Amino acid sequence: FTAAATLPHEYVGFFNSYSEPQVEGWLAHLSRHARSPGVGLAGVSGSHESVLSGWYLSNPGLDQMATPKTLLWLDRHLPRRLAGPVTRTLAVPPMPFRDFPAYPNPHVRTTGFVVRRELFAGLRDNPLLEKWDAARLESGRSGLTRQVQKRGLRPVVVGRDGLAYDVADWPKSGTFRLGDQGNLLVSDNHTRYFDAATVPEREWLSKLSWGSAAFAARATRRAG
Repeated sequence: FTAAATLPHEYVGFFNSYSEPQVEGWLAHLSRHARSPGVGLAGVSGSHESVLSGWYLSNPGLDQMATPKTLLWLDRHLPRRLAGPVTRTLAVPPMPFRDFPAYPNPHVRTTGFVVRRELFAGLRDNPLLEKWDAARLESGRSGLTRQVQKRGLRPVVVGRDGLAYDVADWPKSGTFRLGDQGNLLVSDNHTRYFDAATVPEREWLSKLSWGSAAFAARATRRAG
């Protein structure tokens, strides 16, 4: 955000230190789509993962509660900074898990993206003092992607093939935690970890990001 407030450029791009471009012209692909009409955020990868849903799925005894119906109730009753008791018979996750929407929670991963500088400079809504703050900025209830969408703009993922994928097409993009990730425009430490993981580990990581087929189908119907 300091860079965005200082640089004179119309567009800025941010990538983590683990980034490895996978094809020549990668930045041109991102820049072209970031400038497309109606696009507010162009990233190299995205995910439907939810920190909140992942908390349920990762806790033995609670994983069966991570159903679309339960998660819908959580979305309605666990807003940020929830105060007071929750009277429903339900295991309530501790803070800061409540700061995140339930699955599906589409967001552009902040490991690599291009955005209009003026737009980006106005998106921050919380101090960035610790790792949880960064996670909220990436995929929280008031994260970058959601703020861009509230402005009537589209977040897109750009693949190695040079195409831009809208939110509904991310699970078919062949990028983050999908198949062999062969369409990744820029890899990072998390995508390389996925490449090296065992089959069960890859299945688990894919489920966190995209849900099982049945779970994803039910959640999509619920969201619609």
